[in-house]
Amino acid sequence: KEGINNMELEEMLKIFDYMNIQIENINGKYIEEKHGNGENYYRLELLENSWNFVFVQKEKMNKYDIQKEFMTRREAIKYFCFYELRDMYSNKYLDKIIENNDLIGTDGFEIADLLNIFHTLCIDDKVYTVVGKKNKAVNLVKTSDDMYVVAYINEIGTVIHKTIELDKNTALYAMFRWTYLLSLMNTHITKLSSIGALTEEVGDNEYKILFS
Repeated sequence: KEGINNMELEEMLKIFDYMNIQIENINGKYIEEKHGNGENYYRLELLENSWNFVFVQKEKMNKYDIQKEFMTRREAIKYFCFYELRDMYSNKYLDKIIENNDLIGTDGFEIADLLNIFHTLCIDDKVYTVVGKKNKAVNLVKTSDDMYVVAYINEIGTVIHKTIELDKNTALYAMFRWTYLLSLMNTHITKLSSIGALTEEVGDNEYKILFS
């Protein structure tokens, strides 16, 4: 297997630079998250005949926990890239909203409250629905009394990723996270494409990473 080539690396670095995501120790065999001494981190590494997405546990004397394996470097780099984007979205955006809102995830959190948050965040209603089915959107589907499934449906109506059946509070929490993640990703896809940092269409596999 070949190492990371310049074109793939350049595109990934453009994305990370624009999104202010820091990585380090880049060479032809591996790339990894920027981390301090004693901090756990994720690493993409060429091991024998496959690329591996690895969780390095510093507190366990650098124990390697292989999370995923890929047969091609392109597939591996795309996974690493969108995994890091999802992590950044959670830390920079979602967690702050949740910390500053006393309702999200509580027994008092209702659908009306969820929609008010979406309105406050200027989230386009094209990317979600709480009634009926909508393509290229996060769908809240009621399965029984106070039980729901949250699902992302692609542009041709296929369910790409969904939760197990959840109680209402948990489902609304998941609905908030997924919808905000999708809104952020769509916004940044447009911006990254405009500056030439993203040259390939974002497909179902990338959306699966976002919601998993």
